Amino acid sequence: MRRWRFLRTLRARLTVTHLIAMLVVTAVYATIVSALIVRNASQSLDDRLRNDFRWAATMAQQNPDGRFTWFEDDERPENNPWLNVSNSDGETIYRTPVAIRSPVPESEWLVNNADGSIAIVPNDGIPFRVLSGQANIAGQPVVIQIGRSEFFMREELAEFFLVLVIGLPLSVTVTSLVGYWLARRSLSPLERMTKYAQAITADRLDERLPFDNPRDEIGRLVNAFNALLDRLEESFQQARQFTSDVSHELRTPLTVMRSVGEVGLRGDRDATDYRTIVGSMLEEVNRLTDLVDRLLTLSRSDIGSLKLKAETVELGELADGIVSDLDVLAEEKNQTLSVERVDSALCVADGVVLRQALINIVDNAIKYSPSASQIRIRTFTVGAHSSLEVRDMGPGIPPDLQQRIFDRFYRYGPDASGNIGVGLGLAIAKSFIEANGGELVCESVAGEGSCFRVQLPRKSLPANPEGCR
Repeated sequence: MRRWRFLRTLRARLTVTHLIAMLVVTAVYATIVSALIVRNASQSLDDRLRNDFRWAATMAQQNPDGRFTWFEDDERPENNPWLNVSNSDGETIYRTPVAIRSPVPESEWLVNNADGSIAIVPNDGIPFRVLSGQANIAGQPVVIQIGRSEFFMREELAEFFLVLVIGLPLSVTVTSLVGYWLARRSLSPLERMTKYAQAITADRLDERLPFDNPRDEIGRLVNAFNALLDRLEESFQQARQFTSDVSHELRTPLTVMRSVGEVGLRGDRDATDYRTIVGSMLEEVNRLTDLVDRLLTLSRSDIGSLKLKAETVELGELADGIVSDLDVLAEEKNQTLSVERVDSALCVADGVVLRQALINIVDNAIKYSPSASQIRIRTFTVGAHSSLEVRDMGPGIPPDLQQRIFDRFYRYGPDASGNIGVGLGLAIAKSFIEANGGELVCESVAGEGSCFRVQLPRKSLPANPEGCR
């Protein structure tokens, strides 16, 4: 396996793949071209023989003594063909000097089978092509045999194949080197990305990968990776902030319990004092338990482990039930809870989870609204959504903080009673509503109260087919 270690790099694999592709393409191309060249050269030689035969049949000259002559000797051997003329009895009546110097043993047999075809016969190791055909010269029937050697054709083919043997490997080698250079240059940004990525740690998530061209494939990859680093950095910041907030929230009740316990251990006390001390500690335990339960709820929502049961929910009926449950809290502050149903607001959601989210919203409105104020709940439908609004008469929220109030552990000042909550109620509400496919938004004007609007996919009534899609 060691011999293939060089293929572990993408650059090497691209180069080898390019080399193999070039070899296959070149081999196929060379085979096809060679076959065509050989066929054309052979056909060209046959065509030249036929032209020589026609010329020999029409250009014969008869001497005064009655003998026939044909070609004059040519200094170039390729233009001086092999010619043998026989009469009807098979006797040779004319031969060119080339035919005299290079006799063909099969000539006699070819004279007897002169059908105009071309025969290939051996001649001193180099094949010789002979065309034998009948003709009529000066009223006498004769057999004309015209021949040419394949020497010059083979010489030209040898030169062609020599060019292929030398040129093709050279071209493949040059192309492979160019391909390796291109692969190396094209992949160099990836090597640079690797070095930068290896240097990015949890403490250096603010660094980003460099790129040359944001529009090419590598540039788009770098953009996607940098976007991933953006999300990762944000997640780490949230995790650090979450850990810090949780540590702070857990430290407070633990510090109180420790302080109360230390005070209780100082000196002798009666049962009433110990009961008071234990009661204070239990209050902090309850606060701590509530905080842990809320954090577990948010954790389940984050990882998608909340098991939702889809059912038809009428937001007006759900609002009536919430008002019935929280009316006691409102009465303690002399507040009024009211529900206004504009129309039937049906949706498909988990009723238990959605109810908990709405309870957090209404409870938050009760806490931050002053005494003797009114909290109005309104349900209605708009387009493909069923909506529920909770309007209070609290201090309102500045525009730049209206998104932060849904962050975990974020608290916008104390409530109307001066208490500072944990800062998880609205975060849980938003998470639960989004888990049901809805949306929670806040509209508020400082000093004029706030409006929290829940929008959920609408379920149409059978009589109204134009519902949500």
